Amino acid sequence: MLKASMDEKEIKLFPSKSKFFLYILGALIMSFVSFHTVVFGSVDLKIVGIMGIFFFGGGFILLLFRFVKPSPALILNRSGILDNSAIVSPGYLKWEEISRMKIINYRGKRFLGILPKDIEINLSKQNLLKRILYQINLSSFGVPYIIAEQNIPLKLEPLISLINKFHHMEIEA
Repeated sequence: MLKASMDEKEIKLFPSKSKFFLYILGALIMSFVSFHTVVFGSVDLKIVGIMGIFFFGGGFILLLFRFVKPSPALILNRSGILDNSAIVSPGYLKWEEISRMKIINYRGKRFLGILPKDIEINLSKQNLLKRILYQINLSSFGVPYIIAEQNIPLKLEPLISLINKFHHMEIEA
C-alpha cells in the first residue's frame, strides 16, 4: 500500500509501516540475543554482546521513534527532491543540480542513482562520514547518491513517473 501525501506542489512518500515493523522486530530480537550473550557468554563474547546491545538497541530506539512519528522518505516538488530514505541520505537536491539518474541493479537489489552536475561542490556540503560513503558509491556505481527501492513505498518505475511530473529527467536503465 502506497502511503503518500499528494497535491499540485509536492508529493510526500512515506516508508512502509510493515517494513518498519519487521526492522523493529529484528532489532529487538538482536538486542535480546546480545543481552543473552552478555549474561551467559564467555568474557570474549560479553564484549561482542555489549557492542550488539549498543548497536541493535540504538537501532531499535531510532526505528521505534520513526515508526511512531513517521517522516517522509522522499519529497518531490517543482524545485527538487528531498531524500530522507536512509540514515546517510544527501538531503535536498535541486533539479538543476542533477546531471542524470540511473537505475542500478546490485546483488538482487535495485537503486535509483543520482549524479549531480558538480560532484565536488555537492560532496563538500556533506559531513566527513557521508563524503566517504558517497565516494565509495561513486567509485562502485558511478553516482554518489543512491535511493534503495526497499526504502521507499513503491517500485522505481512509478517513482520515475512521479519525478517526471515535476521535472523531465532522462533515466538510464
